[in-house]
Amino acid sequence: MVSKYDFSQFEVVTKNPGKIELKGLMKFICSIHIEVEDITNEDEKLNHQKVVIVTYAYDGKKFTTKPLYYKHVSHSRDVKEPSRLLEYFGQDVYWLDIDIHKWPQESNETEIDNLIINDITDDLDFRNFLKMLANNASKGAIQRITKQGRSGQYFRNLENNNHWHDLVLMIQHIIRYGEMSQELFKSLIFRWDGNKNTDRLRSSLSPHFGGRALITNLVENVKKHFNPMDRKIIDLILYKKQIILQGPPGTGKTLLAKKIAESLLETGHSTVLKKPAEITVEDIKELVKEGQTFPSVTNYTKYQIMKLNDGSFIVKTHSTGKEYPATFANIIKYYKDETWSKVGTIKYGNDSYEAAIAKYIYEQIEVIEQKEQIDNTDRLQIMQFHPSFTYEDFVRGIEADTNIDQLVYHAKNKPLILLANEAILNPKKNYVLILDEINRANLSAVLGELIYALEYREESVNSMYEVGGSSELLLPNNLYIIGTMNTADRSVGHIDYAIRRRFAFVDVLPKNLQEELASKFDLKLFSKVANLFVENYDSNIDYNNHLDQIKRSKFLSEEFRPEDVWLGHSYFIEKERATMEMRLKYEIKPILLEYIKDGVLKEEARSYVLALPNDVSAK
Repeated sequence: MVSKYDFSQFEVVTKNPGKIELKGLMKFICSIHIEVEDITNEDEKLNHQKVVIVTYAYDGKKFTTKPLYYKHVSHSRDVKEPSRLLEYFGQDVYWLDIDIHKWPQESNETEIDNLIINDITDDLDFRNFLKMLANNASKGAIQRITKQGRSGQYFRNLENNNHWHDLVLMIQHIIRYGEMSQELFKSLIFRWDGNKNTDRLRSSLSPHFGGRALITNLVENVKKHFNPMDRKIIDLILYKKQIILQGPPGTGKTLLAKKIAESLLETGHSTVLKKPAEITVEDIKELVKEGQTFPSVTNYTKYQIMKLNDGSFIVKTHSTGKEYPATFANIIKYYKDETWSKVGTIKYGNDSYEAAIAKYIYEQIEVIEQKEQIDNTDRLQIMQFHPSFTYEDFVRGIEADTNIDQLVYHAKNKPLILLANEAILNPKKNYVLILDEINRANLSAVLGELIYALEYREESVNSMYEVGGSSELLLPNNLYIIGTMNTADRSVGHIDYAIRRRFAFVDVLPKNLQEELASKFDLKLFSKVANLFVENYDSNIDYNNHLDQIKRSKFLSEEFRPEDVWLGHSYFIEKERATMEMRLKYEIKPILLEYIKDGVLKEEARSYVLALPNDVSAK
């Protein structure tokens, strides 16, 4: 059962208690997925009504409302200036039907916990969930998020006069995009305007029709509590379809890529049937028996289990007749990592047998129903590029299959096209491919003809290989690609102009994390190291949003930009079993001294680095 008014799971660590509450509530609101189904029949249409049922998905659960009624404003009663509403919004303007739903009040407060919620559902769990949105105690997320700008006289008017899913969708939009949406305000009512000497009429929530402090305050609060850079990146990738997050080491590029993916995918609202994420020794013993034969990872040969020992198998390869040990510990590890699916990770030796057994277990073990999350969804793939990565590894390539003890070669789709094909089959859902260290591979060679398809989505291009009798490939609009690139690594090839034109590049720079992590972030040491790269570093400035204020330090060689080599914030986070003293000695100082050796930092920086965490008077 959903806990009443329990928002503790959404709290974030910060020095500002007020920020804990607001940011946590906003996170809760954004974790709700809403689907609206129009069920209006012909009689209702003739009566100028619109009827919907709404499904709220939250925390792996789904709740569905009773029918909810709207009525066209030109045929509703007590509407302020309906002609102006139609002129501004267009003809399709429907507000809550106050002849069906008896909650709206001209004055005083409507009883929320029973009257309104009972009108929405009879389900007890759903009722408790709705009380997390609004309630008589005024502690609901909608009420607390929009409290600023609401006068006491009209404090419950939003919940009294609107269908709650419309309020949630409006707040979600403002949180995600930092701006208002005319379309979302179309169905929303502000309050009953008027007094004892005039008629009381319902007015629009849109700021176009008067001062709406609660909306302007909400927009400002979102901008304060959420990084505007994140919203800009979301807008950018929605437009461009593929971006590269570039920056020096330790700036959290991969973590940011996953956050962007999570926002695009909107997971958490449905379940998936997936293999277990991990296996046990008992699973291994149940599925793998002495005498069993199974193929190698590439189907090149076959292996046979010869003997079960304590904690391992003895495996014989058919091609050579030799026997090798395969440990349970490695089989469990390779299963969890899905090592068999990662190009270049399987070396010669025992790991090839262990990976083959892990793959066999993965194929045999039964699926279980799980809540879709960022770490188990099939709509996200993460790949790490490396210098030997090829078109045949990424797009399409030839693979050998064993067919009646003969090798047969077939062209097969590889990760990019497999994910693209899934996206084509599910156009209403987004798919994301994260390419870590994207510049470590020869991108022009890896992408081949898909360089064109990146720019011209939904247009087919011809591959050099045919699969299923067709050589055509296309990338759909709902497939997004996020690359990460370490700008300090000069050993890798540069990205040519043809590729650059098709990606948008976003700088991800070091930043002060003390507000989020408190004492776990060493701001003092971070600031001292930052001064090696940025002149007069100011911890109060987020340089991600103020690139123009970055000036090269006297310690930094003229050949390098601070944005490319400045040591990232992740180096200054205290981690489990790793003190900052340990990280300084074994991680931070070595890379700074390597920078001096490579000419990134000037020689005069050496005494400064060696003195850390103390100060030194550099000459």
